[in-house]
Amino acid sequence: MEHAVWTENLLNAVLQLGEEGRLAADVLRARGTKIGFKRVRPNIGAYWTAFGNIRLNTHYYSYETPLDDPKQFTQDGLKRIAFLIDQSK
Repeated sequence: MEHAVWTENLLNAVLQLGEEGRLAADVLRARGTKIGFKRVRPNIGAYWTAFGNIRLNTHYYSYETPLDDPKQFTQDGLKRIAFLIDQSK
């Protein structure tokens, strides 16, 4: 699957998580935030880069990770993203 299509599908799945999901997806789209993959320590699920992009840990996520259950990406993770977005205003 092409990365841009996968990213759009991920953001559409995040929209389904309620108000925080909508806020997070809207801000990520507006800022053109790139979402990619990188293998890091197992205690990290995802993180922001110094350039304002997001990396998902390949220990847990890949293009094959089902997007039909966006809670797999955890609402807690979305709350952290929403908090970071709010702090950067």
